[in-house]
Amino acid sequence: MSASAATDYGVRVKEPVECAGTVKDTPKWLNGLLDELTALSRLPANWDSYEARAIDPQAALMTARFLWLVLREDAVLPKLVPTVGGNIQLEWYNDRAELEIEVGARGPLTACFVDHRSREEWETEITADLATVADKINSCF
Repeated sequence: MSASAATDYGVRVKEPVECAGTVKDTPKWLNGLLDELTALSRLPANWDSYEARAIDPQAALMTARFLWLVLREDAVLPKLVPTVGGNIQLEWYNDRAELEIEVGARGPLTACFVDHRSREEWETEITADLATVADKINSCF
């Protein structure tokens, strides 16, 4: 993701973005993601009145990086939900399946998946191999 993609300065991405030496067309979901991450990043500590932590800026950055790596250009963004620990939970739900991924600033990402049709269920830490998670996201949602 380019450095100019920060919405704190009102910048909108409208051109291809360089990523790891290749040029990737700007995904349709990118500006919406940046808007949502900016809003979450502005939540103060105690945003829930039960002493929740403010969203860790590294969790927001990790969320953007993760989604950049796994989502297709025409994908639907997950719902982004703040957690009381300062992390961000990504939630996809439809009639076919459910997928929740918690993204924190440190440590592994954790995922929980349920396919209502096949009854497949799993919970795992996401490793450097993103293929399984990317496949579920892009085939189910």
